[in-house]
Amino acid sequence: AESRIMPTIGIGDIIDGCASTGNVGGRRGRAGAVIRSSASQLVSSEGGGNEVKLREAVSGSDSAAASVAGTARASALRLSSNTKDDYTAVWAAVTSWIAHQLDAGQGATLTHFIKLTWAGSEYQRDASVPSPATNAQVHERRPVALFSEQFLSKYDLRFRRPPELPEARSEDVNYTKISYCFSEGLSKDLLSSAFRRIADRIGESLRAGDEVDIDFGVGRLFGRQRTCCFLFESRYLPDGLELRSAGQGNPLRASLASSASSRLPSLPAAGSPTGGG
Repeated sequence: AESRIMPTIGIGDIIDGCASTGNVGGRRGRAGAVIRSSASQLVSSEGGGNEVKLREAVSGSDSAAASVAGTARASALRLSSNTKDDYTAVWAAVTSWIAHQLDAGQGATLTHFIKLTWAGSEYQRDASVPSPATNAQVHERRPVALFSEQFLSKYDLRFRRPPELPEARSEDVNYTKISYCFSEGLSKDLLSSAFRRIADRIGESLRAGDEVDIDFGVGRLFGRQRTCCFLFESRYLPDGLELRSAGQGNPLRASLASSASSRLPSLPAAGSPTGGG
């Protein structure tokens, strides 16, 4: 079973899924469920169960139900109006911001998803506090990737964390900044809602056990059988350290096919330098 050829899910497939009518329908269905649930709760809280009151609440006659309905419908309409070109432009803008941050020696945090940053002893802010990693090469600056605990928990994923090292300052994603500085006319709301949908689709593919290869520009997110990792492009890796680059392909394919353990091939062992994830 391990040797079978699995189709690889790339960012193009993720964007196609986001823009497909099937996903819009699913979102609308969830919105409808929210409306019906809110209306039912409203009727129950008022001590009545008559169908007339319930129909009025669902139709929006009741102000509380109307508010829920409006919010859910607006969310569904925003996503349904997003095209493949919209999602492509959003991905390009966000990954451009990530590259800008790393090129400036800083980190980029995509809230509830992943942080891509730099680590090494040069970022130690308190010299009296020893670094958790004791290897002599901790002084080398290297890129690291950290998936958020919320993302891993939500999609039931495995991720091998790199050794703890002092990190560069990281900026949380700011969609207003990305709108003005890294996109051509994309609104803050479009960037926020569309990127969340992209991150959700990536998580769904990882949870399904798909073989995933998502190009972030600065590196690639790999996944297989609910295990994920991130490898950086060779231009971000320091000379002199044997770190696997994104260009060498998905390390999970070989590791899961050859061993029952979750260790990644050609990646440093725990406690030694890592290329991030």
